[in-house]
Amino acid sequence: MNNKLFTIQEAANILGVSTKTLRRWDQRGRFVATRTVGNQRRYTQQQIDEFRKRKTATTKSVTNKIFTIKEVAS
Repeated sequence: MNNKLFTIQEAANILGVSTKTLRRWDQRGRFVATRTVGNQRRYTQQQIDEFRKRKTATTKSVTNKIFTIKEVAS
């Protein structure tokens, strides 16, 4: 098992968002970081992978709803 912790910048790059977005998500409880003794945010690979899965599932759900609405409107 990989125990590497990613910095906020590394996690932002992996997820394709800004560090500011990660800070907002952390404050809102959407994607909460682990904190170091120095209070710096760190993210595990597992956290990143799980978040990506949730994000992908949400995107697919929204896309399916849009297609359904378009079909009904046609």
